Formats: sequence, C-alpha cells, structure tokens
Amino acid sequence: MVVIALLVPVCLVFLLFGLDAWENFLFPRRPERSLADADELPSPR
Repeated sequence: MVVIALLVPVCLVFLLFGLDAWENFLFPRRPERSLADADELPSPR
C-alpha cells in the first residue's frame, strides 16, 4: 500500500506534464551547453 501511495502522485505528475518535464527535472541542461548549441546552428541569413 505504501508503494502505491508513493507511485500515485508520480503517475499524476507524469500524466499532467509529460516526459519532457521529467527529463528537464531529472537531467537539467546546462546553460553553457545551450549557448554552444546555438553557436553551431546555421545562421538564418
């Protein structure tokens, strides 16, 4: 019963926010990496 009580809120959050929210919560991206990725993108010109 305790396991079910702990899993219910986790499942509700998963259904509400989806997998992307879990990935961002568990594996947050570093801002430096985002800037490096932005530099590698081709310019829109």
